[in-house]
Amino acid sequence: MPVIVATILGALGRLLSSRVGVILFQLGFATVTFTGVTIGLQTLKADVISYLGSLPSTMVTILSLMRIDQGLLILFSAMAARLALQAVDGAVTRWTQRPPGSA
Repeated sequence: MPVIVATILGALGRLLSSRVGVILFQLGFATVTFTGVTIGLQTLKADVISYLGSLPSTMVTILSLMRIDQGLLILFSAMAARLALQAVDGAVTRWTQRPPGSA
């Protein structure tokens, strides 16, 4: 068993040392991050909706007249867009701000 683990870790180390390995690692990290952010925003949205659903009917009517539902939709969409832009900006910055001669 330790031999198999050592072999896998050695292969992973060699793969990550190459450019292709770094790109694959970054794609995997980005996928995990995107999935986590998506699940987090969906959970937050579901929690807010459940809290609003537990309010008395008169309060829900007043909030509906105030268009709180559309405001929350705009808020959650803006949060998702901001996180996406930060991720893209961070990736572009990492790829473009390398010192000359570095690989």
